Amino acid sequence: MQSNWFIAADDLTGAADCAIAFTKVGTPAAVCWGEGNSSAPVVSANIESRALTAAQAASAHREALERFWSPNTLLYKKVDSTLRGQPAAELVATVDFLKEKGAGAFVIVTPAFPGTGRTTEGGAVLVQGQPLESTPLWARDHTYESAHIPTILTEAGLPAEAVSLACVRQGAQELGHLIDEARSKGLAALVCDAASEDDLDIIAAATLPRAQHLFWVGSGGLAAALARQENKATHSLSLNLQAKRGGVLIAVGSLAEASRASAQRLVESGKVRHALIGPDVILADDKSRLDAVTASVLADLASGQDVLVEVALTESPDLTLGTRLMDSLAASLRPAADVVGGLIATGGDTAVALLNHFGVNGLDLIEEVESGIPLGLSIGQVRTPVVTKAGAFGGENTLPRCLERIHALSERQ
Repeated sequence: MQSNWFIAADDLTGAADCAIAFTKVGTPAAVCWGEGNSSAPVVSANIESRALTAAQAASAHREALERFWSPNTLLYKKVDSTLRGQPAAELVATVDFLKEKGAGAFVIVTPAFPGTGRTTEGGAVLVQGQPLESTPLWARDHTYESAHIPTILTEAGLPAEAVSLACVRQGAQELGHLIDEARSKGLAALVCDAASEDDLDIIAAATLPRAQHLFWVGSGGLAAALARQENKATHSLSLNLQAKRGGVLIAVGSLAEASRASAQRLVESGKVRHALIGPDVILADDKSRLDAVTASVLADLASGQDVLVEVALTESPDLTLGTRLMDSLAASLRPAADVVGGLIATGGDTAVALLNHFGVNGLDLIEEVESGIPLGLSIGQVRTPVVTKAGAFGGENTLPRCLERIHALSERQ
């Protein structure tokens, strides 16, 4: 029997990389934000809470649960695999909501995403085998004093313990017994270690039979394991693309090294025109320089040329300007919606800003280009292929591969 799922995510790329896991095994899934909605069995909502305060994030999640969750819906709370944002506050609000509704509120937490180098070991997050706290990702953006998840949850009022990798690997039956014992002794959550997809499969197998008592917290890794465990048949989706299509717009706004290196590889390939725009140009009161650049971009797209628009890095980027920066750039690129043949956006702020200005409030997901990098079709005023990529995901060849997949998809039409 097919289950209905609601995925509550704090940003767009996370909402998409969890939902695509279900599409891959044949369950139709959609990503929504703003006023968007879908009748698909899997609905993943971008709550856009990553940059909010703890109180604001908690309130936003409660509002989303009131809108999308029902007693017959399985709940997956998507968190960033490197713990950015306000996951603890969001979890407290979610647990309180479910208890008020008389629903299972025990929390299974596994942010591991082995396909992208993120693992959970000793209850803490590792990136490529290194403690998260020692990485540039943590130095650039972190909310908590450490990446030890049981400590974070317990200090937030959700008593939690870690389940070691050795315990997980004893199998689904033994892990299930541990979950039952934890619930009986009053714990609010278990943080399950995982370093491989096999580990995630064990966690999924142990927890799905207990779905009435719990909900899941993780990234795209655990979502994929749960989707595999349900093992749905394949399906096909009508593309129904716009008849008039131009070049593909690739927008790189993320600061992450992985996105910048991949953008450079794409530029070096000679397959795209490169438009490098400084933050000072984008945010200037006088828009004449920005208008000149975007006019050239729009002309190239209309002629069928693929264009990579990249926000230039500065020596000391001001992270507080991210949303304003992307919104201003997206507003200038709004006319591209009428001619664009596809969109690739790196970074949640970049994707949300562009899609909102394009009149898009959802995505019908089709496939996964790479682990955690989904390809879908936009829902709203524009019907076009869209790839959303978390800034730190992928390698040097990721953006070229995404561009190839969009062209291949368009040729199917």
